[in-house]
Amino acid sequence: MEIVNVTGAKIIISSSWREGRTLSQLQSIFRANGIEDCVIGVTPSFNNETIRGAGINAYLDDCNDVDSFVIIDDEEKMGDLEPFLVETDFRTGITESVKIEVIRRLMMNPTG
Repeated sequence: MEIVNVTGAKIIISSSWREGRTLSQLQSIFRANGIEDCVIGVTPSFNNETIRGAGINAYLDDCNDVDSFVIIDDEEKMGDLEPFLVETDFRTGITESVKIEVIRRLMMNPTG
């Protein structure tokens, strides 16, 4: 994954993929797809999670070592984290334009 290779970014899973899976299982899924050693956490889930940004905020509140971040998602409900969102289309995923924007944000702006 070029984003990780260029930026050194680590991945925190906030996707619904995290439901019913352990961190180890998610790491195995990424490893099987050629993305090694970069999935380091998952956001907490809330029973009535209507804004995914709430779980991301909770993760950030508990984590002291996040210098910058970008949210890559096809979900636009990020609450106050919306400025950090690079939105994808669920049908196409991370396109070339999404990749370029994510790298630009991570490399040029330490706050996302």
